[in-house]
Amino acid sequence: MKDSLCHTQDHDHSIRILPRNRCAGCGACYASCSFGAIEMVTDEDGFQYPQLDPEICTNCGLCAAACPAFKPVHINLKEPECYAVLAEDEIRRQSSSGGVFTLLSDYVLEQGGHVCGAAFDDQWGVQHVIIDSKDKLASLRGSKYVQSDTCNIYPKIKALLSNEEMVLFSGCPCQVAGLQGFLGKTYDTLLTVDIFCHCVASPGIWTTYLDERFSDEKLEAVNFRDKEISGWKC
Repeated sequence: MKDSLCHTQDHDHSIRILPRNRCAGCGACYASCSFGAIEMVTDEDGFQYPQLDPEICTNCGLCAAACPAFKPVHINLKEPECYAVLAEDEIRRQSSSGGVFTLLSDYVLEQGGHVCGAAFDDQWGVQHVIIDSKDKLASLRGSKYVQSDTCNIYPKIKALLSNEEMVLFSGCPCQVAGLQGFLGKTYDTLLTVDIFCHCVASPGIWTTYLDERFSDEKLEAVNFRDKEISGWKC
């Protein structure tokens, strides 16, 4: 029988001993397990959490080492430089806020790099994907207030960085921390952008909402913050 995160064992070096309320579902532990002992499962609230199979786990400790909740790293500056960024109107019209993500992405793509961000899939779920051209940027633009699936993206980013390619990763703070925990070291070609976050919405609730509200309709687009409806003010 598979153990939950709340289970404790003496001398356990795995994510089994992490209290459930400290797990953000970033997927760093899942990506770091080379034995396939961890899978991301959906709980009763619709969030993804790791579940460990004790019959496969070797207690190597790699999952705990990658977990930002187990090993938080604080590298923020005490007095960081702050900037207000305003893109041109056409970019802002397609963006949720000021359009800085598009400006940063354009720069990285012009250098021959790659951009990783949250996009809708065919079922309007949200997952992180990697693009390498500006014509694909529209899928990453705009706020998506749903927990995104990052489970399979970290190894792909590591492969690009190991090949000395530039990567821009944008996500929630826990996802940025999860990526950095998985990588285990800094890369000069990695640029991370995290957002001010006050929690994420459940993918399960989002799916239920779509099923109840639009079950008989074919959705063509989703916009959580449409400037034509909400205006351009704060």
